[in-house]
Amino acid sequence: MNLAGPVQLLKAEAAIFVRKSKVAEIAFENAVSICRSGEFHQFAGLASERYAIYLIESGDSFGAKVQMSHAIEYYGQWGATRKVQLLQDWLKTSIVRNNNSSSTDSLDDKYNKAVATGRMACATETRNCVPTSWKAG
Repeated sequence: MNLAGPVQLLKAEAAIFVRKSKVAEIAFENAVSICRSGEFHQFAGLASERYAIYLIESGDSFGAKVQMSHAIEYYGQWGATRKVQLLQDWLKTSIVRNNNSSSTDSLDDKYNKAVATGRMACATETRNCVPTSWKAG
């Protein structure tokens, strides 16, 4: 197995930790590209998902939506239908503005509200967050 993609993902996560945003972005993009070209769909999905979470925290709502959509595509190619469903549900409730709503909440606002209301669980020390519906019972 070619580990270049997962290594780039680890590099991205390490760059976030030391606040090197440009290095993180490049490493995330490399991780997705390498994993996608090697048909490691599960790692491409993970890299896109982690990149989307990073972009949420960085305030890039459009980029986050794009990356989460890519994650859904890659997980689908891998056959992870439950993961696809969870991410699609999360996109609908957390990122995509309800067409019937006059809310002008940004992605950051929606993300922060999800954390505050308990719909999103975070590991405090790393800010790794997931919808609480993902938590094992």
